[in-house]
Amino acid sequence: MPGLLSVYRAGRVTLANAIGTGVADDKSIYPYVPDMVKFYLDEKPLLRNVPTWQCRKKEHLSHVLAHLPELW
Repeated sequence: MPGLLSVYRAGRVTLANAIGTGVADDKSIYPYVPDMVKFYLDEKPLLRNVPTWQCRKKEHLSHVLAHLPELW
């Protein structure tokens, strides 16, 4: 929305979700979360990652296409 940031900075509107929140929650980031935890915290993730396939990789695309009815 044009002008939103200037109105926010002027204190005339409150945002429920601040600008930039949700960036790491983007579904396209999921495959990288375990590596990010390892890189930034030098720890193994406590929780397993959500199964995520990157269809730009041939082997992932093949898996998704072969299992599409159960992934839908």
